[in-house]
Amino acid sequence: MKSFDISAYFLQQFANDDDMSPAIAAMKSLMESLRLDDSTTLQEFIAKMKDAREALSKTDVSVVSVSSGCELFMRFITLAHLELEQAADFASCREILLRRGEEFMKSMLESRKKILRSSNNLIKDGMVILTHSRSRNVLAVMKEAAKQGKQFTVYVTESRPDCSGNRMAEDLKSAGIPCTVILDAAVGYMVERVSAVMLGAEGVCENGGIINKHRASVLNSGRDLVCEHPLVDYTPPDNLTLLYTDLGVLPTSAVTEHLIKLYT
Repeated sequence: MKSFDISAYFLQQFANDDDMSPAIAAMKSLMESLRLDDSTTLQEFIAKMKDAREALSKTDVSVVSVSSGCELFMRFITLAHLELEQAADFASCREILLRRGEEFMKSMLESRKKILRSSNNLIKDGMVILTHSRSRNVLAVMKEAAKQGKQFTVYVTESRPDCSGNRMAEDLKSAGIPCTVILDAAVGYMVERVSAVMLGAEGVCENGGIINKHRASVLNSGRDLVCEHPLVDYTPPDNLTLLYTDLGVLPTSAVTEHLIKLYT
């Protein structure tokens, strides 16, 4: 592969577009890597792309989201087994991979719009919503509801250790949405006041549960006091009502079916 620092390219995506999700940035980085690839066989290409994915997983960005984005991208572009097998040479294979990569990227870049359409009636007047951290999709849904004239209020967890909830609150206030930042530990106290809980998902598990990110952080005060924050937070499917996705509104039980379709 021609000289290409995929990690630097990946991080540059965030510098250029703060609204870009880690999964999309990972896919764009793999796409650029594919464009610059100089492999002579499909096996060599797959090995290089594996190295690229491993490099991306080591960046200081959500591991779950990056891993999921890479997995989906590679799965989609290599699904055309028959086309790839019938290609005269690897140059022809590359053209097929590039075409499928571009098709997939186009579809993924439209995903947020699809989620907005599927959640059009999710927020109703008078609702009190609790959200955790800062989700681009949750923010987009709330801003769209506000544009439609919906009147609602939001409680946002502070979301330590990176305090991303504070930034979410600033975004909501800028959109004219009433919101209050609460301590993470206050969720149990506040939950009885809310109509709904809306969470973004770094990843959706096979059983329909979701994973939300927490950056790992270990703080030592110098007095042998150590505080640990988990890397990820898992919400089991039994605690979820519906998943609002680019595939539509899904019950958690439908996730396995969609995965089977993807991998067969």
